[in-house]
Amino acid sequence: MIELSQVGPRVDVRGLFARERSAFLELLGGLGVGDWDRATVCPGWTVKDVTAHVLHDDLRRLAGMRDGHQGPPRDDGEPLAVFSARVNQNWVAAARCLSTRQLVELLTLTGGQVAGMWQQQDLEADATAVSWAGLDTSPVWLDAAREFTEYWTHQQQVRDATSRPGLTGSRFLVPVLDTFLRALPFTLANTDADEGAQRQVTITGEAAMVWVATRDPDGDHPFEALGGYPTRAQPEAAMADALARRSHGFALDSAKLTVNQYLDHLRGSLRARTGAR
Repeated sequence: MIELSQVGPRVDVRGLFARERSAFLELLGGLGVGDWDRATVCPGWTVKDVTAHVLHDDLRRLAGMRDGHQGPPRDDGEPLAVFSARVNQNWVAAARCLSTRQLVELLTLTGGQVAGMWQQQDLEADATAVSWAGLDTSPVWLDAAREFTEYWTHQQQVRDATSRPGLTGSRFLVPVLDTFLRALPFTLANTDADEGAQRQVTITGEAAMVWVATRDPDGDHPFEALGGYPTRAQPEAAMADALARRSHGFALDSAKLTVNQYLDHLRGSLRARTGAR
């Protein structure tokens, strides 16, 4: 497994939850009647279903982190991905009896509660493990960053399905990509490489950043990631030398991709992992 020291420096996204929810509610408030029934990249889920799933995320997070309530356990031998898919689908099916107005009203309430809850958390305390980073346990700061990417991704799914502009300004896109790139050490963990070899991911444009994973001489922890932001962004957004095998559920060979293409791959990966932690 990966150690926390390998995934890069701490990031604090707690102040972004309220801003993301405000943008989401504004988006939902502008949808027409027919928009709610549009299909999304999540098989079998409409815009209304994805919106209901976001409400489910809110309620489960508040129940577990704020109230200390443990929901139903997995069945014996049930893989986590199967459990998550089953629970999520059951909720979405039940929520189809709710009106879109009810969903928006409830998301307004729970969004404020979730944002306030995160503000009260100790960033260094232990939290839910971020599995795609390869960690057995994760600190609150990484759990929060992962959760923010979930909300952002679901909002992108709704925006894509309804042909609305993406939420891709630097305020949101920088922390999203910064969080996903913390999967580099786990992604490259079993890659053969000489001591000191590096894998670099460079993104230019409004969300400019550079991440470098370096092979450490310690065989137990072969790669360590270090991230940062260039002082000057380039006009053409691109990802150079993309992840070798896997990152957050999708595979890419070395290629140059525009940020929009990168996001297309990212959104597509959510088809198989909606709601997975």
